[in-house]
Amino acid sequence: MTMPKTAAVMKLLDRGLLPEEMSDQQLAQAVEALREDLPGDPVEYISRMIPLSDRCECGAVHLSIDEPMLTAECLRSLHRLLATPYGDIVRESFRRSDAVKNIRFGWSGIEAHVPEFVRAVDSCDARQMSAVEIDDERLGLIVDAVRRDMPRVLEMVERSVAGVSVMSVSPEPGIIGQQVWKQLIDQLMFVWSTPVRKYLAEWLLRQYGLRGGAVNCCIVMTGRYDSEDAWRRRWMDEQTNQQLTPDC
Repeated sequence: MTMPKTAAVMKLLDRGLLPEEMSDQQLAQAVEALREDLPGDPVEYISRMIPLSDRCECGAVHLSIDEPMLTAECLRSLHRLLATPYGDIVRESFRRSDAVKNIRFGWSGIEAHVPEFVRAVDSCDARQMSAVEIDDERLGLIVDAVRRDMPRVLEMVERSVAGVSVMSVSPEPGIIGQQVWKQLIDQLMFVWSTPVRKYLAEWLLRQYGLRGGAVNCCIVMTGRYDSEDAWRRRWMDEQTNQQLTPDC
C-alpha cells in the first residue's frame, strides 16, 4: 500500500518540513491526498472516533484495533498511516482542529497479536511509565518478549541497526513468498502503530544510540540524530522519496 499522491504534495514543499511547520493550506492539501491514497477512509474514521475513544490526561486519543465499527480495510490503512511519518500530518491536522495531542492505537485488542509483549509489560508494571523511566533490565525483558511474538520484525530492525541504514524486505518468489511478506509487513506496521513502538524506540536509543522507525510498508530506517526533530525531518524525507520510486 503506497501513498503517492501524498508524496507528490510533500515533494513540492521545503525539504524536511514538519507538519507542525506547514501552513493550514499545505496541511489541508496533504490530508486530502492521504484521503485519496488510503482505502477505507481512515482519516474520516479518526474524525468519527475522536469523541468516542479513550483520551489520556495528556490529551492523546487511543484508538482500539478491535473496535466493532472498524473494517479490515480501514484498520490496515490506519496501521500504515500511524506507523509511518505521514501519520504526523493527520495528527497535526487534528491537533489544530480538535486540540488532540496525539493519535495512536491503545492497548485494547493488541494482546491477541503480541501476547508475550503484553504479559512482559504488565509483569514489569510498565504500561503507564514513560519509556525513559523503565530500567534497562525491564526494558530488555519487554523487547525480548516482542522478539518472541514477532521475531522477523526484530530481525529487520537489527539488520537496519547493523548497517545504520534504510533496510527493506522484498517478497520471495511465488504465492507463499508473497503471503509471508505481507504478514511481515502487517507485523511491522502493527509494531510501529501500537504501544510496542514506545518500548522498541527507547531500546534502540538506549542500546545503540539510534533513532528508528518504519517507512512506507516494508522498510525499517535507523540513524544517529542529535534531536528528535532532526530525526523526524530525515524520516519524513525518506518516506516521500520511497513513495515516489517506481517500484514502490
